[in-house]
Amino acid sequence: MTPKYRRQMCTEVAAELNRLYALWMQKNPDFNGKVSIYGHSLGSLLAFDILCNQPHPQPKSPNVVLHSASGVGPGVDLSDMFRQHAEAQAQGRSTAHATADTTATAEGSAPSPTAPQAPYPRLEFDVEHLIFVGSPLGLFLLLQGDQLTSDLILEMPLSHLKAPQKFSVPVAKRMYNLFHPHDPVAYRVEPLVNPRYSRVPPVALTYTKGGLKGTVLGIQGLSNEIASRSRTVLESVKVGIVSTTEGFMANASKM
Repeated sequence: MTPKYRRQMCTEVAAELNRLYALWMQKNPDFNGKVSIYGHSLGSLLAFDILCNQPHPQPKSPNVVLHSASGVGPGVDLSDMFRQHAEAQAQGRSTAHATADTTATAEGSAPSPTAPQAPYPRLEFDVEHLIFVGSPLGLFLLLQGDQLTSDLILEMPLSHLKAPQKFSVPVAKRMYNLFHPHDPVAYRVEPLVNPRYSRVPPVALTYTKGGLKGTVLGIQGLSNEIASRSRTVLESVKVGIVSTTEGFMANASKM
């Protein structure tokens, strides 16, 4: 996703989000509820890109570098990395071929990070939840050496940071990442918040509708419920037998 087309797609998506929100408010003028964004695969990257480039307060720590402040936006764009890789390969060739390859690469490469670009469209509403489904965002941020965090970091002095570090800060109160364990393009994002989270297993969501998996889970749930009720009945029978036996023994001792 090169900066040219990524910026165009983000602009169109943001404009459509604002249009739908305005249409909703026109039909529901008394609405004061919360708005969330649900993004699948590429849609999650676009949503993340847009929210990372919404207005942020100035970080208190000089070593906190926000991707929204750079010319290429947040770290989901790999075009600059590909350009550097192509240039490194070109250096190992002959001078003539290296010159031609460098020229061709420069013509199709991303604009300089310092080149002025138009600001990202601003959303006309606050985002409560940002929900990702089948998202490759974790891989892209990892390749760019990014850390994922909330806007709380902007208020921290972070005196322990001795060198500038890049942070992606989406303007949303909460973010959820849903993925299937066998999805080849979906990745976890928790380790980008804190490396220790890589040792914490993801939480499985209950799924009981549709498909063979839903049927299997339903049967398993039914069997577990039957087993649980059977144990309850068995315990009740045991208690009844013990009570009856104790009562019989008590009556026998009186005789």
